[in-house]
This record gives sequence, structure tokens and C-alpha cells, in this order.
Amino acid sequence: MVYGQKTTRTAKCQVNLRGRNKMEPVKSKKQKYRWRRGTVSASSEHIELTCGDKNIPVARVAPPVDNTFTVEILINEERAINLPTLKAARASLNLYLAEREEPDQWEFVKRHCSSSSNRFSLVLWSYYPEGK
Repeated sequence: MVYGQKTTRTAKCQVNLRGRNKMEPVKSKKQKYRWRRGTVSASSEHIELTCGDKNIPVARVAPPVDNTFTVEILINEERAINLPTLKAARASLNLYLAEREEPDQWEFVKRHCSSSSNRFSLVLWSYYPEGK
């Protein structure tokens, strides 16, 4: 399953200011990113998502290949007690890996790991440049 693909398309338009009021689509130079589930090695570069006061590992994210991040979910998805944590982690993954449009999404996510907004978030992102 691939996450981050939108089902509806909206076109951004610009107004031609040279005497005509033509609406023309703006060609975006940004590339779309998405994430999919898979296996991520803890011994190589990755980002780990943790939740709660005990910093329970929830997911690992590998650098993107062809604009697709590989995400490994580390908690049991079938246990009802994990559902709120999993929901928060998925929302955070969608926001930072798929919905944001940055020129270099991996660099943006690495910077987010050291940001103040990350420190006060329910889902904490930690960057491991050489693995754990």
C-alpha cells in the first residue's frame, strides 16, 4: 500500500498580467513524495519515531529512493492499546513525508528532528546518521 497519494487533483493557476486574464496552470518544479511499508535497517541511516513518556519506538524511516520513503512499523498493529499511538504516528508520517512539498524532503525531515516543534510533539522524530 502506498500512502500520500491524493485522490483529487487541484490545479494552481496564475493570472497573465500582460493585458489578458487567462488562467494558466502553474507547472510545479517540486516532486511528490510518498511512503510505503517495508523493512528498514537499524544499522544504517534512518529516522526513528517514538511516542509517549517512555519513548516507545513506533516506526523507522529510511531515506527516499525515487521519491518514496520506506517505513517500518515497529509496534503490533492488532493490539487495541496501540491504536491511538499508531494513528498519531501515521498522521505524522503523512504530514512530514507526503503532504509537505519541500525541494529535498529528506533534508527537511532531518531538520525537523532537531526542531522545537518536534520536542513538544506527541510523536518524536530522531535522526540516526550511522544507525543505532
